[in-house]
Amino acid sequence: MKIFISMFIIVVLLYSVSIQAGVVVKMKQEAQGMGIQSQQTMFIEKDRLRMEMSGEEENQIIIFRGDKNVFWVIDKEDETYFEMTQDDVVKLKAQMENMQKMMMEQMKNMPPEQRKMMEEMMPTSVPGEKKEKSTYTKKESGVKVGKWTTTHYIGTVGGKKSDELWTVEWSQVGFNRDDFTVMTKMADFFSALSQDATEFMKIGSEDWEKEMGISGMPVRWI
Repeated sequence: MKIFISMFIIVVLLYSVSIQAGVVVKMKQEAQGMGIQSQQTMFIEKDRLRMEMSGEEENQIIIFRGDKNVFWVIDKEDETYFEMTQDDVVKLKAQMENMQKMMMEQMKNMPPEQRKMMEEMMPTSVPGEKKEKSTYTKKESGVKVGKWTTTHYIGTVGGKKSDELWTVEWSQVGFNRDDFTVMTKMADFFSALSQDATEFMKIGSEDWEKEMGISGMPVRWI
């Protein structure tokens, strides 16, 4: 299952269109240095979201219904789908925690070299655990990214550079924060599993901008 990609990525907002029932956002994603590209088209309404993803390693449709609190992933290649409810998220969290505890117990009796190898393979955090967030500092205004005039921010964690992003004011993209309400609902849906992934889902909310220390909507993110 490939819902969230954890690697160095470049995300570029290609265009956004405001429609009567919501908005359409098209993005390109590339794994830095690997040449892997994918395209995502998001159809967003107040309480529902549909994301169509296509690329070398994925051909999926994701649907989230905030009014029903249900999440679907449709695999177009295999012609299969699965459904996840809030109860399923809670159960999955418990399974992941139990699995990690079992692995930790098994590692106690391993030789040092084998234990070190296993530790490197294990996730660095448990489900729901919060990691240190990036702190963003404004670097420059008026930077052109495609058709956008952006503000460039540098993110750091523990004094080290973690990422960069470029934002535009909402007046440039043709819609506002309220159009992204469903993103916050989806973040709440998955919050028990991963705080890292759900931070990005809160994009568009005023609280998210305050937490990040930025202004506007990101149109490029490295």
